[in-house]
Amino acid sequence: MEQEEAEIKNIAVAKECQGQGIGKSLLKDAADRAKARGFKRLIIGTGDIMGMPLCFYLKEGFERFTVKKDFFIMNFPKPIYDHGVQLRDMVMLKKELK
Repeated sequence: MEQEEAEIKNIAVAKECQGQGIGKSLLKDAADRAKARGFKRLIIGTGDIMGMPLCFYLKEGFERFTVKKDFFIMNFPKPIYDHGVQLRDMVMLKKELK
């Protein structure tokens, strides 16, 4: 990560609260705080098969820029599954702060 980048390490909204604009507000707050501190871009990672989060980030102006191969295999002691499929790679996304 460069000095010009701020990274969101973890963000989540309880399933029963999704669709109410909370996630969008959290991302906006993170972007505003990063920009106020002089960062030029915001980055975030998500599982390569996690459809909803990936689509959400893309909709909110993030774009893919790299994939961390076998991230979930090498960094977690037990397998992580999403809808019955084991997570392997992490998709990294970025958003330029204007």
